[in-house]
Amino acid sequence: MEDNYKLKNGSRIGVVGAGPAGTFFSYFFNKYAKEKGIDAEIILIDRKKFHERGATGCNMCAGIISSNLIRKMENADINLPENVVQRYIRGYLLETKGVSLHLEKKTKENIATVFRGRGPRGSALESIIGFDEFLLNLVFPFVNRVQEYVKDIKFLENKVELETSATSTKIDVDAIVVACGLNSNLPDRLEELGFGYKKPESFSTMQVEIPLPEEEISFRFNDYIYTYNIGLKNLYFAAIIPKKGYLTVSLIGENITRDTMLKFLGHPKVKRRFPPGWNFSDVRNYCFCKPLVPISHAKNAFTDRLVAIGDANCSRLFKNGLESAFITAEAAAKIIVDKGFSKKAFKEGFSKTTNRLILDNYYGRILFAANKVISENNLLSEILGELALKEQLEDSAPLNDILWDMLTGEDYYKNISKRLFNYHVIFKMLKKGYFSLISLGK
Repeated sequence: MEDNYKLKNGSRIGVVGAGPAGTFFSYFFNKYAKEKGIDAEIILIDRKKFHERGATGCNMCAGIISSNLIRKMENADINLPENVVQRYIRGYLLETKGVSLHLEKKTKENIATVFRGRGPRGSALESIIGFDEFLLNLVFPFVNRVQEYVKDIKFLENKVELETSATSTKIDVDAIVVACGLNSNLPDRLEELGFGYKKPESFSTMQVEIPLPEEEISFRFNDYIYTYNIGLKNLYFAAIIPKKGYLTVSLIGENITRDTMLKFLGHPKVKRRFPPGWNFSDVRNYCFCKPLVPISHAKNAFTDRLVAIGDANCSRLFKNGLESAFITAEAAAKIIVDKGFSKKAFKEGFSKTTNRLILDNYYGRILFAANKVISENNLLSEILGELALKEQLEDSAPLNDILWDMLTGEDYYKNISKRLFNYHVIFKMLKKGYFSLISLGK
């Protein structure tokens, strides 16, 4: 029976979603199948037009490529060309209620910002290529692309039938890789198929692309990503990401609306970063989106002949979704080529990779809960900021390293938690808090 789920010459793999998860999978599947001498077909299905500006060509993402992902891509012979990179980042600036904290890169490895499509709606950018278009061009020579979306999936004997949207074309494949995000309707359809899939929980974010002259961006942001921990209600994380001629403002929280965005942009610590007299009300007319981000993992994300990867399965909490897409895509491709596409094969091999991400997110929830408590408390926020500033004058800066890894996602949440709850860090904070309370009582 297991032979029915083995990859062989002539096998057809349907990949639904041509974003990073789908294209990374296609890249690795082609590589591993060739190494084993297997001639199999990849059918890549997605209706997005990545060569267009605005929503039709964009997969709605802040567009930060971490140094971890850049290193992983280079190790796989995938190199970012200059017309994809919008900016290389020098560091992060963390704004809290009490202090402004510069955090410099710890290594020489690059952090890059990109657009996911050809740029915002109405932009005049001509020479750029979006990150998703770059990856699609990379795999285009060895995939059969169908530019529609999948509206129905049926499990038939020894195959899976995919029905597309506009033409109602029915495509038979031996296995399907679900590589769409949570902004697609497909995860809802998977829940109806009866094998127990439950999509990740999520909530809305909001992003807006603000045009500014290039000289203003260079002068005011100086190749830093600005992040804000200023205690605004229901706002877990906020960032301003510099690109060429645009700033991407990204808010993550609960019940985020355009009014939330205006309130954030009008905050004194944010407003001072923009040119004097800049009209904040214009933000209502700019290119914006409200993508869903996962805050949990999927249940039963695979069965015989089907596996979900990327956001449809699991992703690091609030960080590096593109790297999670890379990790899960490579793992799924290797298992399908080496072991096949049975539920048993995915459980014995692929789930080991996803379980590491899932377990690490439990530590991430603790960290972000602690961050929320600190950011909403003036005294704790001031203590944390002052300790981090003081460290920068010393040889050892454990708290600065923790904040860097929290912002960039360059270390596992488990490792960050161990360092944060280390005796010395906690002792410093308690000692500082004690003397602050004494001084307030005088």
